[in-house]
Amino acid sequence: MRSHSEIERKFLVYEADLGNVPDLYLSEIYSVYVDPKDLDGLDGPELNNIHSFLTPNHREIRVSRITSPETIRFMLTVKAGGHEIRRGEAEQEISEELFYKIVKKYGKRHIEKSRFTFEYLRRIFELDVIKTPHNKGGDGATIILEVELENENQMFALPPFVLIEKEVTGNSKFYNHTLAQPLVRNR
Repeated sequence: MRSHSEIERKFLVYEADLGNVPDLYLSEIYSVYVDPKDLDGLDGPELNNIHSFLTPNHREIRVSRITSPETIRFMLTVKAGGHEIRRGEAEQEISEELFYKIVKKYGKRHIEKSRFTFEYLRRIFELDVIKTPHNKGGDGATIILEVELENENQMFALPPFVLIEKEVTGNSKFYNHTLAQPLVRNR
């Protein structure tokens, strides 16, 4: 499991024009959030490192299916609480089988988004268009721009082709797990 401290700033986007952005990379992300206690009952080699990483401070656990033009990957991510800009994060690739097992048995809430990744002035930005479930990408979609930094005080320029409504760094209303909606199961 790859563990690190994530330092990022987040912005609510009013409008974005990505039509002329070079090397724009698109991925579709479907994430399901689970209660940390539920993972205690799962065993297997893929989870060995996860159990040792979990502490009471880890408030957000999700499994994701990330679809890009080249591949489909399945990830388990654990995020810890912390400073508004800095949060602990651990990620591990998991099998498709384990992804669907966790979703089916333990999934509580889900989020779907299209992620557009691009570089602007030697900084990588991710623009997420949230599609779950009340705003399937049409009018009223929630759009969040994220930029990861090396430290909390690092200076950067926002791309002029993305019109920012306001900064939402540290505002839990705009965390993915808050934007996620209840998972509806077919009975």
